[in-house]
Amino acid sequence: HWMNVVEQYKPKAILALGAVAIRTLTGLSGERLSQEYLRGYAVDSQPMRDGSVLPVVGTYHPSLVKRGKWPLLPVIVKDIRYAMDVAQYGAPGVSGLRYITNGQECHLEEMRDTLRANPDLPISTDAETDYAERIERSVFDTPELIVDTQQMKQSVTQVNLSIQEGTALVVDATPSKMALVREIHALPNVKVGHNALMFDVPVYADNGVGLAGVVEDTMWRFHHIFPDLPGSACVKVDKGLEEFISEEDGSIANLQYVANFAGFPIPWKHLSGVDLGWYGGCDADAALRAFWWTQFEMEKLGVLDGYYEMVAELMPILANMCRRGIPVSRQQLIDLHHELVQAILGVDTRIQTHMPSEILPLHPPTGWKKLPKGVIPGAVVSIKKKSQGVVTEIRARVVEIDVDLEAERRNCCFRVRKPGKNPKLYEKYAGSSHARFVDGVLTAPNPDCPHCGGMGVISLPNRTERRFAAEMPFNAASSQQMWAYAQWKGYRVPKNSKRKKAMDAEVVAKLAKTYSDPVFTLCDEKRGFVKLDSTYCIGWMPGLDERVHSQVGPYPATGQLSGRNPNPQNVPNLSKMQDKPEKLAFATKFREALHAEPGYEIVEFDWKSFHVQTLGFEAGDPVYIGLAKTDIHSFFAVTGILKVESRETLLQAAWPNLSLGRMDPELGQKLKWYRKNYKLANGTEFDTLRNKQAKVAVLAYGLGQQYGSLYRQN
Repeated sequence: HWMNVVEQYKPKAILALGAVAIRTLTGLSGERLSQEYLRGYAVDSQPMRDGSVLPVVGTYHPSLVKRGKWPLLPVIVKDIRYAMDVAQYGAPGVSGLRYITNGQECHLEEMRDTLRANPDLPISTDAETDYAERIERSVFDTPELIVDTQQMKQSVTQVNLSIQEGTALVVDATPSKMALVREIHALPNVKVGHNALMFDVPVYADNGVGLAGVVEDTMWRFHHIFPDLPGSACVKVDKGLEEFISEEDGSIANLQYVANFAGFPIPWKHLSGVDLGWYGGCDADAALRAFWWTQFEMEKLGVLDGYYEMVAELMPILANMCRRGIPVSRQQLIDLHHELVQAILGVDTRIQTHMPSEILPLHPPTGWKKLPKGVIPGAVVSIKKKSQGVVTEIRARVVEIDVDLEAERRNCCFRVRKPGKNPKLYEKYAGSSHARFVDGVLTAPNPDCPHCGGMGVISLPNRTERRFAAEMPFNAASSQQMWAYAQWKGYRVPKNSKRKKAMDAEVVAKLAKTYSDPVFTLCDEKRGFVKLDSTYCIGWMPGLDERVHSQVGPYPATGQLSGRNPNPQNVPNLSKMQDKPEKLAFATKFREALHAEPGYEIVEFDWKSFHVQTLGFEAGDPVYIGLAKTDIHSFFAVTGILKVESRETLLQAAWPNLSLGRMDPELGQKLKWYRKNYKLANGTEFDTLRNKQAKVAVLAYGLGQQYGSLYRQN
């Protein structure tokens, strides 16, 4: 059908809407060939009937905008316009790219002299390392074996440089060339790179290359212009940051995504293992183009000064903080990990005692036709399961099961026959009316078979067979098994705060309170221990230098600081665990593993309702500041969403304090009562409403979101 459409309309270019269309039309898939990497570029289609190809320009599917991804709309419009240009003028090629991919000392000397003569000329710099050649190990049951390759010093293998759009110089890291690279980077010219502050600068430092002058990071420059792009599509960054970025941090875009806005003509990131020289030239050229484009855009928008004040001046400090790291005791985390594993196993054992055999998963699902060798009914066997490359053994009991099977035709004696030592028997098989010869090979049934009557296949009706299977333990982490349990018990499963049917932690907690079923309480307890183990023991396991190197930056679109790998803002709050003594004990042990070296102190601080207080300060509104200090989110939930209290009445009673920008203790106690005791008619906790709707609305409105989109969200 597609070929017929092309032949009928004879398009000059194709606009592919969505990841499936891009993959289908181009045939491209794999690492760095996803929608986020290919959108906005013109790539060849798969061959048409006559062997020709058409340029395909990919973009997001418009339904994403309809589902609330509003920041993607201008990107889609941009890609449509580009597709029209490609149809009219043709796809850009690589003819304008002049890269020296095997640079020599003379080329470096020429670039050095040019930069010396032009101190205002920026230089794009990018380091390739031996990172991919290192063996990475993961933490599972033996965190003692972890080797954190991100904390190991990486050796530079190739340097990519550019001082003019469309040109690049790529050199391998020999001693003589690295000496010239050091001279170039010691010059006062502005240095440009993508994710340079968190990756290239420390890598260069580890290899004796210091970067003089200002370092401009195009990743943060693009983020300042488009804080919501690419959004929750979860784009991977190039290197140096945590592999997967959460939904709120989706705007940390890879260089190829950014370069498309700057007019770079082709995608290239998939060439890293094919042509490293060309790949390096594209990296350097693209980053330089992104620098000039972001400079123009920020000047046009009037946000350049704000970027330098709020981001550029702060990021080098945060990057140094990342390199310095936080001292963590490896041995204390290992000991805590083993304690948590025992706690998880203990809770899991208690869960199994409540599980009906009717819902326990079986291995294999339809049972064994014959028992494995050496296995008897009722025996406990070890079943190996592989997940994310890790093989684990699960102990399970062998039971008898009844399997309902549908009618089918099954092979009986139809197989390849060879002449062998009995030519007469071979002739007998060859004489069967069902015999087949394919490329001289005989495939035939046994004409005298008593089971199929010489047909080679037998027809089986609908039937029930007695088989054996391993009865696997209930997995509380499996949403599918949790759903099966809830349905078996006849429970009504509520929606979560996002109005979706999901067996997440929020829904499990609701079911535990609604039905007083110990299974949900235990599952909630187990999930808490698993999170403590994965997030804190494994997530905070230090590298070879006994430190974790958290990467903190203005990742969210709100401009606030957020950390990852691991997130230092996510350390467990002991004051919120006073009613859970076992979790409190584990959380306390974790915090004790974070230790200051002699002569230093670890400082922890927070500013209550920082964003809301800042808005009140900028607006010159002391009442707003006072509400922020008291609990503006609960106040809005009580008076604006639930409307169970009069806003005027509450404000009037608290006015003496609020009017001076101070917290009102009496109002605070009233709002605290709602947080601890109030529950909606549908069973939703007050805190859920406060955090998922009221807080989001207060912050969004303060950041300029309009009534219409706020209404649609809530």
